[in-house]
Amino acid sequence: MLAEVIGYIKNSAKIEQGFYKMRIGELHTEHTKIKTRMDRLTDLFLDGDISKEDHEGKRQQLIQKREDIVREIESHDYADDKFSECLVNLVELASGALETFKGSNIEKKRKLLNFVFSNLKLNDCKLDYTLRPPFDAFVKCTKIEEWLPGPDSNQRPNG
Repeated sequence: MLAEVIGYIKNSAKIEQGFYKMRIGELHTEHTKIKTRMDRLTDLFLDGDISKEDHEGKRQQLIQKREDIVREIESHDYADDKFSECLVNLVELASGALETFKGSNIEKKRKLLNFVFSNLKLNDCKLDYTLRPPFDAFVKCTKIEEWLPGPDSNQRPNG
C-alpha cells in the first residue's frame, strides 16, 4: 500500500510541476511583453507621437497588468510551496501514521486529521467521516473483490 501511495504522490507532483512550469512560463512571457510595450510607449511619448495624458493613462494600465502578473506568480509560488508541504505530510502519514500521530503535539495531530478527513462528526456515539482524496480511493480499493487476498499464482505443494 505504501508503494501505491508513493506512486500517487510522485504522479501528483509530476502533474503539478508541469502545470506550474507551464503557467509560470506564460506569466513570464506576458511580463516581458508588458515591459516591451512600456518601452515602446515611452518611445512614442519621447518622439511626440502621443500626449502626456495618453502616455500616463496607458502606462498605468500596463503597470496594473504587470502587478497582476507578479501577484499571480507569487500566488503560484505559494500554492507550489503548500502543495509540496502537503506531499511531505502525505508521505509521513503513509509511512508511519501511528508513530507520527503518537509523537505529535495537538496541533500536528489536528493537521494530520484534517489532512485525511474532510468531515469528522460525532453523532450519538458514532463517528461519521468523509475521507479526502487519495484516502477515499484506498478504502474503495480494499472493497474490490478481485484485489482481495486469495491464492497466489505459485501453487506449489506445502511441505
